[in-house]
Amino acid sequence: MWVSHAERPLRADELCHALAVELGSTEFNADNIPSISTLVGCCQGLITVDKESSIVRLVHFVLQKYLSVNPDIFIHLIRQWQRSA
Repeated sequence: MWVSHAERPLRADELCHALAVELGSTEFNADNIPSISTLVGCCQGLITVDKESSIVRLVHFVLQKYLSVNPDIFIHLIRQWQRSA
């Protein structure tokens, strides 16, 4: 979701660091930083990381279009994040 809704392209390390913050917390926990290979594996082949720029992107533009046309797919997660912020 972060990849498809980000205001700008995210680098792999930025995304991994963002995922280290637990839901409901404002504290960064370095022990929670996933490896880039874990990040890619958990996304089930839907993302790729550019080797030169380290930018994370969706594997196909059709997926990006589908997610932008169907924003309600993630609405329950967005609401949960808004309540915890």
